[in-house]
Amino acid sequence: MAIEQTILLAVAPSEDNLLHLKNINPKYKPFKCNINTFTIDLPEASGPEWYKYFLCGIKGILEHIAPQNPKGMAVVLSGNIPPASGLSSSSAVVSASVLCCAFLHNVPLVKQTLATVSADCERYIGTQGGGMDQAIAFLAKQGTAQFIEWNPLKATPVHLPNNAVFVIANSLSEANKAATSDFNQRTYSVSFNLVVSEQWN
Repeated sequence: MAIEQTILLAVAPSEDNLLHLKNINPKYKPFKCNINTFTIDLPEASGPEWYKYFLCGIKGILEHIAPQNPKGMAVVLSGNIPPASGLSSSSAVVSASVLCCAFLHNVPLVKQTLATVSADCERYIGTQGGGMDQAIAFLAKQGTAQFIEWNPLKATPVHLPNNAVFVIANSLSEANKAATSDFNQRTYSVSFNLVVSEQWN
């Protein structure tokens, strides 16, 4: 299921081959780089800067559509997803970045492709997520949950009872998953257990 919290972008092409990023939250510093030559360094001990998630999306979609002349862009970002709270704020930034860059280059892509590119390119930041967050960001439908399957990516609506209730609470305890190896270790553990389970079946 998707929640109502969002990432909003105001986007315009720039004529200088630069990516100009600004977050309306003064907590996050603005950023500027060349659209053709930027790099994404591995996270610092305190976790990556916010704009590096946006760069993941740009890198991923540009690799996918391979335009001859990537367009620079000016982007102002706003959002109300609590960071580092388990609500996939980083995946939302990556997915929004993929979508806006594809739009700016006039490349029509189906939602499944956008979700797959978003899931793949977030790994440039160092985390090995499974792609469920990106999938539901693009494939969610109001009023239903979605059963997500991969290879190929498919979402099947799951209708819940009318009296079903989901309680989403913020513990106020932050966990930046890109700052440590804990998240990746859990991902690998799950994958390993699945392989072992399949061998026993």
